[in-house]
Amino acid sequence: MHALRADLGIAAVLSFFVPEDFNAGRIEPVLPDWSLGMLNIYAMYPQRRFLPAKVRLFMDALRAGFGGESDKDPWWPRGL
Repeated sequence: MHALRADLGIAAVLSFFVPEDFNAGRIEPVLPDWSLGMLNIYAMYPQRRFLPAKVRLFMDALRAGFGGESDKDPWWPRGL
């Protein structure tokens, strides 16, 4: 990320690492139609029947923060 921010080349970077850099104009996408593909994130917990409230809240926060089951990248700049 330091090299990318210093304008020393291009990099394939996960989108959730760069929204502030993109919005500030420090970086810009060069291949907007190219993608590494979607990555899945899994959370494992012991059981579902009596799920503690703190685990349920954490799971809800993960879904909200990482876009749920959508195929759209929530961190990729809109309009690109």
